[in-house]
Amino acid sequence: MRIRKVKLMGFGTFNKGLEVEFPDGHLNVIIGRNEAGKSTLMSAMFGVLFGFKDAALQRKFEPWENYDEYAGEVELTADDGRVFRVRRNFADNTAEIGELKSDGTYDPQFLGSANPRGHADDDIEYYRRIEELVGFQDEAVFRGTAFVGQSALHTSINDQIRKLVSGSNSTDFKGVLHDLHSRFSDLTMENPWRQRSKARPRKIEKLRKSLDSNIERLESARDNFMKTMSLEQEVKKLETKQAQAKTDLEDNRRTLAQFERFCKLVRDRDAARERFSEADRRRTTYLEIRSQVKRIDEELKTKLAHMKDVGEEFPELVARLRSEVRELEQEESLLRRDRDLLAELRPVPNNKLGALLAVLGVGVGAILFQTVSPAAGGLVALILGGGLFFLGRAMATGFKERQAELQARIDGRAQAARLRREGIDAIIQGTDGLLAKADPERLLKDFRRHRELLSERARRVSSMKVLGAREEIEGTYEKTAEENLRCNGLMEIILRDAPYLREISEEPVAIARSMEELRRRIEELTEEVEVTGEVLTEAKIALARATSDVDYDLPTLEGEVRDERHKLDRLEMERDALRVVIDVLEECVTEFQEGDLTRLSEEVSEIFRGITGNRYTRVTLSPNMEPMLTKYDNTHIQPSDLSQGTQDQLYFAMRVAIARHLSKNVSLPFFLDDPFVNFDEERLEVTRELLDRLDDHQIVMVTCDRTYEGWTSRALDMDTARAEASVAGGPVKVCAAPPANPENN
Repeated sequence: MRIRKVKLMGFGTFNKGLEVEFPDGHLNVIIGRNEAGKSTLMSAMFGVLFGFKDAALQRKFEPWENYDEYAGEVELTADDGRVFRVRRNFADNTAEIGELKSDGTYDPQFLGSANPRGHADDDIEYYRRIEELVGFQDEAVFRGTAFVGQSALHTSINDQIRKLVSGSNSTDFKGVLHDLHSRFSDLTMENPWRQRSKARPRKIEKLRKSLDSNIERLESARDNFMKTMSLEQEVKKLETKQAQAKTDLEDNRRTLAQFERFCKLVRDRDAARERFSEADRRRTTYLEIRSQVKRIDEELKTKLAHMKDVGEEFPELVARLRSEVRELEQEESLLRRDRDLLAELRPVPNNKLGALLAVLGVGVGAILFQTVSPAAGGLVALILGGGLFFLGRAMATGFKERQAELQARIDGRAQAARLRREGIDAIIQGTDGLLAKADPERLLKDFRRHRELLSERARRVSSMKVLGAREEIEGTYEKTAEENLRCNGLMEIILRDAPYLREISEEPVAIARSMEELRRRIEELTEEVEVTGEVLTEAKIALARATSDVDYDLPTLEGEVRDERHKLDRLEMERDALRVVIDVLEECVTEFQEGDLTRLSEEVSEIFRGITGNRYTRVTLSPNMEPMLTKYDNTHIQPSDLSQGTQDQLYFAMRVAIARHLSKNVSLPFFLDDPFVNFDEERLEVTRELLDRLDDHQIVMVTCDRTYEGWTSRALDMDTARAEASVAGGPVKVCAAPPANPENN
């Protein structure tokens, strides 16, 4: 398989698209600086073929800017020369697979869902076709074999690949063996692989025990059957003598048949009556509910029409109105109290301060009385004491401050009352003035009644819907009424033809008794026509006794025994076959694992000898895919003892061999993302020679090192393509450039 062309539409950094055409040579080198989109191209190729199981990774590569489409396609050439195109829409995980004919026509072979996380039929079919093209269904296995990244040679050989190589690429034989042992254990308690068998009986032992029990029952049943057959033959011989009373017997039989028809008609009539009663009850219930709905509608229309447009918040508005009114009343009450306090406010003389100042004036006068003259001191004491007394009474009374405080509080309460009134007006306006027209309590009661009636009406209407449409109810009623009339008419016809039935028509016990009497009469007539009635009676009694002893059906029991024998034979054959299959499969698995790993070890050894210049003679792989190296002197070396470059060469050789081993004869392309960074020049040259020898595989290597241009005749330059696309403003088109060295092949 070879990749011919890759085309991306709105994938990651390639917002305007990317077109890459690979030349015919088996080694394709894609060169570009870091962030040029080389790894994005690799991820896109895997994404187109396998999709992204990780939804986060799928979102990671969504276009960075505005885009028309988030899709990609890969053209590839199969090993038989046919050309296929795989196209995937990453937005909805749909894909298309088609063949490009040599005459230029296109043959679509698949179109549908290709979700790697889905399990629909389309998803399964898509990955089956991908496996036919590339050898794998799982991107992880494909990456783990065909893709080699930087410093990822060792870690890429994961447990899943180890399991595929050490067992099979499609079947878990250990799981199959476990299932076979489980199946064998379900069949029998025997266990040839263990010394002790299970004590609890399994299917074969249980079936064998059941078969033995049924065989005993069958032998007993056959004895009873032969006895019964002998008695029945004797009865038949005696019954041949019934001819003499044939007429009477037929009359009684006709009468019995008439009774049976009458009983059936009675049952039909009773059933018709029940259906009519049910339809009548249903119709009556429907009419009653409809009448109730009309009554509710009338009350809503006449008494509660004013509540039609009131919203669910009406009770809350009423509560708010009540609260605001209470608050307003409280504010107005406090306002009236403060106004009364202001009106009653009077100044109170400060006698204490006046007395204090008077004492001070008298003291001054006393000083003057002693220093100046008694007359002057007394006069001064009298004047100062009296003046200061009256002055002190008028000072510091707090009258003006109290008056200002009351006035400010009155103004605040008046403002609050005004705001309360405005709030009340707003609430009333919120109900379109409804709260202003009537008492809120009555309106609230009307509101609740209105909602109650609406709820009741909804329940009634729902009940009407459960009963059904009126037309269907009326139709059922009329139909059952007609059926009831028809049954009554037929009953009258039969009663007219057999008047003796009218007396017992409404008495089921009497009808049953009459029918039983007819049956006994028929039996008596049968006995009368027999020449040997006593012998016939004894034979019937014996036959009845023999029949009563048989508590099972002989044909059914014979079938059960036959089926159990066949089933036991099949289970024993399956047990024997399982024993052989388990033994053979265990031997085959051991032989297959040893031989498969041996062949893979030889192929790895051959490749590694070529890379290292025959320095190591053999690479041996353990069942866990751990390599062991052998030198010419038969010394064994662990991979951890090698240099990093030699380890990379070893695991690269293993990767190449495993990919060729697992790809189901599909010549896989190898994708290399600068895996040789630890190789020196000599090993690089040897590796190049190895890649040249892998000319049956396409090799796609991306690198930022332009020294690899000499490895191929035509390199793919991402930097040049990006620069040209930037100038042209279109998609990035990467084509093979002419060789840097014309002499290089």
